[in-house]
Amino acid sequence: MFAFQYETVLSSSVAQEHVHHWMVRECVPSAGAPLLEPLLERWVGQPPQDCFNFSEYQLCSANPITWGIRGKPIVFPEEAGLAFGGHSGAESAESRYYLLEVHYNNPDLLQGVRFEAGVDVYYTPELRKYDVGSLIVGYAVDVSQVIPPGSPAFVNSVHCDPACLHDYVPPADGALVFNVLLHAHLAARKMRLRHFRGGTELPWLDNNEHYQFNYQQSRPFRIPVPLRHGDQLTLECSYETTGRRNATFGGISTAHEMCEAYLLYYPIGATSGYCGSHVPLPSVLRFFGVEAVEGDMHDPLVSSPTQYSGRRFLDVVNNSNWTEERKAAWQQVSRFTPHTTNCFPAVARAHGATEGRLGYPSDLINVYEHVSSCKKGE
Repeated sequence: MFAFQYETVLSSSVAQEHVHHWMVRECVPSAGAPLLEPLLERWVGQPPQDCFNFSEYQLCSANPITWGIRGKPIVFPEEAGLAFGGHSGAESAESRYYLLEVHYNNPDLLQGVRFEAGVDVYYTPELRKYDVGSLIVGYAVDVSQVIPPGSPAFVNSVHCDPACLHDYVPPADGALVFNVLLHAHLAARKMRLRHFRGGTELPWLDNNEHYQFNYQQSRPFRIPVPLRHGDQLTLECSYETTGRRNATFGGISTAHEMCEAYLLYYPIGATSGYCGSHVPLPSVLRFFGVEAVEGDMHDPLVSSPTQYSGRRFLDVVNNSNWTEERKAAWQQVSRFTPHTTNCFPAVARAHGATEGRLGYPSDLINVYEHVSSCKKGE
């Protein structure tokens, strides 16, 4: 069976108001869990639960199909599909388990809200020529992402290491990207996904000059865009925090921030996965006068130096004197310091790309000049 369309089902206006986005993820075996049935069958038909407290969550991260609030159905090209039971090129050939992860938004903290929501998956028994893959380009969701308060346009960058694409994209002819969804939270104002190849910046894969948290429509391409071995993708997110008194950190909550792009493409390589980066933790700590932290990186405690020992790192940052000069200095460090890069799944480790260092291309000769298609006044 090949899935070719995903459509959100929202039963009422209440559902439309509170369902913000969802992901359908494929569950795949791992070295530590070669058989899925003993681990996952017991959850089939059970009531929903918190995904992040789901012990087998890490097994269900492959090929995420993602929809955002007020988005239209996700439709694949006629020549491509996502095979149920795994695609021909992946280690998930025996998989038959999928995880539906739904993110809700309840800013008014209403109690007792009930509604029905789901996803209709359209599929066909007819073989599709190409297997679809999905790629997440994203900044690490932790405190290494720090956005100063009172900033009109603070930019975070995410670099997708070309080495990561080694396993995601077929080596001969590469792949074709046919859909992109940009994702961030309430402070985001602009997002663009840049594309570099051999010293040249190609046309941006996506660009949103008026990003809205409550309107996250994926962008289908009329003409798919080639993605090849050696290409670098860089996602830029611009944030506006002029009304905030404290710094904004990376995190799951809508009060925190993200910087992510979800790409759909075909044909898939050996696997598909996540390709991201973040400011190296030592650079982050050093800027704020901290030597070491411990615990959960969403809210770590300072262990050194003594003057900050036992304090939350978030509090240390928020006690900073965010002068315009300090904001500019942090912008320089966070945007232009070579990032620590990561790619998952672990199959990419064979090419030394699990963790590396990468910034903007150093050999860039030609920069793409974007011309807006919108007329003035529209």
